[in-house]
Amino acid sequence: MGGERRWVVTHFDANRLMAEFYLQRDFFDLIDIDSFGSDSSFLRSAFNALKLGGLLYVTSTDGYSSGGHRPDQHYGFISYCTLCGNSEAFSWDELGQITCPCNNQKVSGSLIVSGPLWTGPLHNAAYIKEMLNLTEQWGWAGNGRGTDLEKLLEQMVDESDPQLPFGYIKLDEVAHRAKVNSPPLRTMMGTFHKEGYVASRSHITSNAIKTNCPMTECVRIAKELQQ
Repeated sequence: MGGERRWVVTHFDANRLMAEFYLQRDFFDLIDIDSFGSDSSFLRSAFNALKLGGLLYVTSTDGYSSGGHRPDQHYGFISYCTLCGNSEAFSWDELGQITCPCNNQKVSGSLIVSGPLWTGPLHNAAYIKEMLNLTEQWGWAGNGRGTDLEKLLEQMVDESDPQLPFGYIKLDEVAHRAKVNSPPLRTMMGTFHKEGYVASRSHITSNAIKTNCPMTECVRIAKELQQ
């Protein structure tokens, strides 16, 4: 890269920064806005500073999600049971009625509820596949190049299966609950598939699986694999 700078860190206001680059006609390939609130005040500057054909990522945590507006837009609540490890998604209408199967559908102090959170699709599979094609066209992947990038995008495609729920299950937690050594990830995934469950690796953490297999069944499978 010679003397060219690859990274520049600044404390400037985001709108000021993007406006300055726009005026210099120095456009961004990618802009990622995580505004910790409404993103509306940043969108105009972002579009101005974005290269044609560039990517704009936006994280929205504004009043629509926290206030319960547009509840049909995949915003909901997620429960986690500290007793059995079960995790489920609940809608706004089900608040106050959240239970766990291990407590015979009774409200229990073992439940931890988080939200509102995004509970909809994690990725757009068609879009990720298009990105995969572009990485090969641009020489970023393929023929031994860009292995990590290619693997990441492929994992994200697998995670896009509509049958997969939110979140993931850590194999360390499964092993702890089953009181066995942590089972090999590939072996667990293979067993899930044989038993009719959907499963994929998680791109967020290496020793975790996204699956529609309940925690109680995960524990059973882990115990059987150790026999």
